[in-house]
Amino acid sequence: MINSKEVKPLFIGHVEAVKMHQLGFNRPCVAWYVDSKTIRVGIAKASDPVKRIVEAPTWDQAFEWLQTKYKLHGYFRKNFQDELSLSEQIWEYIIPYTSIKLSKEDSLINRDAPFRNVARQHLLQELISKAEKS
Repeated sequence: MINSKEVKPLFIGHVEAVKMHQLGFNRPCVAWYVDSKTIRVGIAKASDPVKRIVEAPTWDQAFEWLQTKYKLHGYFRKNFQDELSLSEQIWEYIIPYTSIKLSKEDSLINRDAPFRNVARQHLLQELISKAEKS
């Protein structure tokens, strides 16, 4: 049996999954959210008592779908431009204005993320927000 707590970091959060569902995401996923805190992993059968509420895409599925459907993309990386010690390095995420539907003013660089996972989540949230406005 798969422990859902161990695999939960492989999937986007519940709030983002709901928003992507509202934007039209309907690709097959190996996990789904039963509620805001509970994720189920596996293949559901028609006879299963638990209904799939919201599909839980992997991070790769989410970014790929936003790029394919909305032509939105971005990336995150360790910020090496500042002269900080290695222990003080921070992560940044970037949404280039070359991403279709964005003007040069909408280009976004955020250098607030102390951890990779935070930068990844913030990037996804920004891309979803831009898709909602398109």
